[in-house]
Amino acid sequence: SEALATFGHGTINVYDGLFRSWVDAEERGTINIFGGSFEGPIIARDTEAQVHIHGGNIPRLEVGEWCQITVYGTGFNYPYGPIPDDAGVLTGVLASGQPINAEFHIDKTYSEDASIVLAVPEPSSLVLLTTCTVGMLQFLRRRCRRW
Repeated sequence: SEALATFGHGTINVYDGLFRSWVDAEERGTINIFGGSFEGPIIARDTEAQVHIHGGNIPRLEVGEWCQITVYGTGFNYPYGPIPDDAGVLTGVLASGQPINAEFHIDKTYSEDASIVLAVPEPSSLVLLTTCTVGMLQFLRRRCRRW
């Protein structure tokens, strides 16, 4: 496919394929990416558009004003949550197990919080972290009772 775009409140799910041009979510549209190979940028361009990336070969991310790209995975070179930089390179491992090494650009012309790339831990990592935290709290609670 040359390009892929969604407009309005439409949703597109991508599981595989080769995309030689851009992939663009606009006007409250949503694109969910679980796999595939992308040669052009992944773009969330206009009016609350969203892109959710779980897998795929991702070269570049572009976030327009009032939009969001969420990247699910582990081992990111940025802390989880909104990425504070306007531009850079995001590396880590996507939820699918594929590596990501993607340039990104975030348009913060009008507001610092209006456009973001969000690094989110994959669900299994979050469950493991929660389980470890609960176990540690129980250990500390038992230890405090002995004193």
